Amino acid sequence: MNVLQQLPRPFFVLAPMDDVTDTVFRQIVAGTAAPDLYFTEFVNVDGLQSPGRDNLLKKLRFTDAERPLIAQIWGKEPENFRKTAAELVEMGFAGIDLNMGCPDKTVVKNGTCSALINNRELASQIIQATQEGAAGRVPVSVKTRIGFNQPDMSWIEFLLGHNLDMLTVHGRTRKEMSEVPANWELIGQARELRDRIAPNTLIVGNGDVENRAHGLELAEKYGLDGIMIGRGIFHDPFAFALDSPWAEHTEQQRIDLYRKHVELFAATWQHGERKIHTLNKFCKIYINGFDGASALRSALMLAGSTREILELLDNHQKARPLASYQMDQYDEAMSDKIRAIVFDADGTLLDTRAMIIEGYKTVLARHGLGHLANEHYIRQRLGKPVPETYEQILAGHRVDTSIEELAAEHDEVQDTMLHLIKPYSHAEDFLRQCKDAGIKLCLFTSGKRMMIERNFAAAHMPNPYDLFDAIVTADDDIARKPEPDAILELLRRVGVEPQNAVVVGDHGYDMIAATRAKVGLKIGIVHGFGTPHELLTAGADLLADDMPGLGRLIRFATD
Repeated sequence: MNVLQQLPRPFFVLAPMDDVTDTVFRQIVAGTAAPDLYFTEFVNVDGLQSPGRDNLLKKLRFTDAERPLIAQIWGKEPENFRKTAAELVEMGFAGIDLNMGCPDKTVVKNGTCSALINNRELASQIIQATQEGAAGRVPVSVKTRIGFNQPDMSWIEFLLGHNLDMLTVHGRTRKEMSEVPANWELIGQARELRDRIAPNTLIVGNGDVENRAHGLELAEKYGLDGIMIGRGIFHDPFAFALDSPWAEHTEQQRIDLYRKHVELFAATWQHGERKIHTLNKFCKIYINGFDGASALRSALMLAGSTREILELLDNHQKARPLASYQMDQYDEAMSDKIRAIVFDADGTLLDTRAMIIEGYKTVLARHGLGHLANEHYIRQRLGKPVPETYEQILAGHRVDTSIEELAAEHDEVQDTMLHLIKPYSHAEDFLRQCKDAGIKLCLFTSGKRMMIERNFAAAHMPNPYDLFDAIVTADDDIARKPEPDAILELLRRVGVEPQNAVVVGDHGYDMIAATRAKVGLKIGIVHGFGTPHELLTAGADLLADDMPGLGRLIRFATD
């Protein structure tokens, strides 16, 4: 049965996009405003016919909500196309599409996808092999571009000579990537060629289509059978609706839709088949158009698990509105002078890196998880209380004990490693100088009060409650980073407005929280866990290499 003949005219298609249009996202789109036709991500046939097959089958998962669904495939060996086509028919796909348009440098170098524009003999063999494998049971189509380096309509003519059921034309050359506007005049010429050469082949246009209304205009203007929308869905999850409600969606509705996406991702990929980074980026679709969206997106992009993403959303929604932090007792005129410094982690003052990393490595090794005891892997998951950090490290791995027991064991292990803690050079002197200058000193840590007292004592530093004017720890009932609540609570306690405060942190979360608190200056200190790139990306205004460098920046800001 040819499902394409049953579609309305013009019909609308969700474009195949790698690491985007998986079964989860297709289900989300089906629940907002469904297209007439779906495509899978593109799947490599050579990989499917190899020992690595199981790693690729996740790209072919689907539910009834995503029908009709076309499987898009790519590769190099015609025989693998023939075998895979026969298998896809048995799996229940409504059609098979051949990717001859992907411009990625790696696939082109391998002679596949858009490289086939310059290897028409192989392209012909692949089309014929796929048609033989499908054996007329489902339609076979091609998605391609208008040329390789230059527009080349002979390529379109060539394809139309292969009795295709559908041809999707992206209005750019391979060389143009996505850097220039799509050329719809050439897509229109492709339709004219179709009328003359292969009147039974459906022509679908693709490139820069914003939404359904835009697609209808293009279909009418160029006489197309269908319209494919790709990146337009990133700007509006209701892109296939005739009248999208997205612009009127509230903050709560946008967050709820992202939450639905995250929960479905967690339920679908329970064994870690999909890496979390493929989910993080979706926050750009939903988390926008409301106050604090930018900072929340930055935090979500750093999240290491679906659990953490959901906690960030919960934390954002239960955090007190910024307007609730009124400091009525402070009525002096604002100035450009720094009146408070918030150290958003004790690690900005004490070198706890060796103790922290070795602590995690030791506990993981004890439980047969030494393969996870990689410093970079652990570092990427820090910035949260110990139990949550273990949950992120262990995501998708089995362990013989509970998270709570691991955290307790972790504390015991760290107690044997206190000799590894050292104060950063000039840290105490810097704090004393700030106090002498009348600057209020504040400290926030995601650890417990006991931990911060222990660490300062181990480093032979004075009791932190003697050094700082205000301290917030995990023992306080305050929303944690990357929310701004702790910073704002500290400033409230010392009677300083955020615009007259500096936040110093060594992690991306510290900078995000400071941005949301709208402090006057955000300084990332790079002797901790955060890299310069991570700190600047998260919102740091300035970077300091060490405590003397921090002192110079503070003096400069107060002069």
